[in-house]
Amino acid sequence: MGVKSETASAASMLGFVVALMFGFAEIILGDGSALCAYRLHCSYEVIRPLPNRIFVCRRLGAAHSGEVLGKSLPVNEKITGMGSWQKDYVLIADVKGLIVELRPMSMQDWKLVFTEKQMDMSVVHRYIGLDVYSPGAATIDALSAAIDEQQMLQQKSQQRREWAKDDVTMLDA
Repeated sequence: MGVKSETASAASMLGFVVALMFGFAEIILGDGSALCAYRLHCSYEVIRPLPNRIFVCRRLGAAHSGEVLGKSLPVNEKITGMGSWQKDYVLIADVKGLIVELRPMSMQDWKLVFTEKQMDMSVVHRYIGLDVYSPGAATIDALSAAIDEQQMLQQKSQQRREWAKDDVTMLDA
C-alpha cells in the first residue's frame, strides 16, 4: 500500500481501507444509477420547426418516461399547427443555448401556482417569453401566413429593383 511495513500504523491502514471503500461505493452507486436511468435514454426526430428555435419532435426511446416525469398533456393545434398530437410528440425549445422540453400546464399546476401566491405574497413566479406569437399572428397558421406575405413582398421588392436597374441600363444605352 505504499507504506513500509515496519512504519505502518493502524491509522494509515484505516485510511487505505476507507479510501478503497469509498472508491468501491462510488463505482457501485455511480454506475448503478446510470444503468437504472438508461431506460430514459432517448433521441428526438424533428417533425416540424416552429419560429424562434422551437421544434415539434417525436421522442424515439424512453418508453417509460411518462411514469417518471408524469403524463404530458396534448399541445393545442393553434400553437403547433398539427391536428393530431400523439403520445410520443414533444415540444423542444432552444432557450439561449439550453435545450428544454416544453409542457402545457395542467389544472393542478395552475392551482399550485395560485396556492403558492396566496400563501406568500412575496413569491414572484419567473418566466421567459419566447416571443413566438404576437397579437397580429396569434396562431401558427396566422404566423405562417404573415411570414409568407412578408416573403412575397420581399420578392416583389427585389423584382422592382431589378426592373429599375434594367430601365437605367436601357436609358444609358
